[in-house]
Amino acid sequence: MKKVSVTVQYDEEKLSTIKICMEKKGLNINDEIIKFIDSQYTKQVPAQVRDFFNMKAESERKIISKTNTQPKGDKK
Repeated sequence: MKKVSVTVQYDEEKLSTIKICMEKKGLNINDEIIKFIDSQYTKQVPAQVRDFFNMKAESERKIISKTNTQPKGDKK
């Protein structure tokens, strides 16, 4: 699955402070933001849409897997 970057504006001092506090607890802000976005995905996207997306992604993975495992002919 292709990844994208998300950019948000936030107070620099607050961000620095939360990073320090989270690191003391062994947490990573990026991991926590991803968990939050994933929870919003689950909360906001209807289950039928998520199921369809999962089936589509699985189908695409199988196609990619098949093309990567097929032997390639010798080209001279």
